[in-house]
Amino acid sequence: MFKIKPRHQSLIFCFVLLLPFRCLAAQDSKHSLTFGFLPSRSAISLFKHYAPLRSYLMQQLNTPLVLETTVDYPTFLADTKKRKYDFALTAPHFALLAIDSGHYEAPVTYIRSLMADILVRDSSRVQDIQQLAGKRISIPPQSAIISMLGRHYLQQQGLTGANSPNYVVSPSHNASIHAMLAGDTTAAIASTNITRQFLKKGAAIRRLAHTKAIPGMAFLVARDLPKQIRVSFTRALIQMHRTHAGKAALDKMGYPGYRKTRVNEFEAVRPYLNMYNGSSKLNRD
Repeated sequence: MFKIKPRHQSLIFCFVLLLPFRCLAAQDSKHSLTFGFLPSRSAISLFKHYAPLRSYLMQQLNTPLVLETTVDYPTFLADTKKRKYDFALTAPHFALLAIDSGHYEAPVTYIRSLMADILVRDSSRVQDIQQLAGKRISIPPQSAIISMLGRHYLQQQGLTGANSPNYVVSPSHNASIHAMLAGDTTAAIASTNITRQFLKKGAAIRRLAHTKAIPGMAFLVARDLPKQIRVSFTRALIQMHRTHAGKAALDKMGYPGYRKTRVNEFEAVRPYLNMYNGSSKLNRD
């Protein structure tokens, strides 16, 4: 049986997604632009989920757009540092790395803030956080800000030392929830955005608690792109929920829309970036 190596998956999935637009790309003299995505879920799930956003932006920018991701966080961050992407969607603490590199600005974020949810199965007997002492809890990669948020919250609730849960690292937010649903763990930590998508599909999960809110995911724009492209990309996103086509795309993805970022907004999560930089072990996503 023919098997696809993980490192080639993103390229193959990009090719499949681009098939309907090959004629457009061939007839258009403009070069395609690359949109990189933090691998917060599997490549197939990620590209399928953001296909409406890609279609909308291609119409607004009148330019072919290629979606790319990587097999893990470190590779994505390395590619971002090398300015591989024209645009990128990344976590708020990783946005600081991109801004610090001088290659990117982060002009757009989600209307809704980001939170970490503590989830259990709908049928679980667990009714409060204290019952998770010593239990197995699945989490996204430890370098994910959601994992940091969730673990810090549980520590604040007294789940430390002998009461500390046994954290089981999953390859993505989706995988974290699936591990809990499969009974591999008692609870799961995942982004509130992912929770909404699971609930929308009727998943038998229950939100036990959630953390404080932090700035949402960040849209990065390469500083060396022509000003017209940078302005058009930013405007298209922040006006998306005000147009019929944009609203339709947002509804498919389950988001209310995007907004312009405030000055130095992502500085609020720099402590989490410092935690990431201080970690001696980077977990694969």
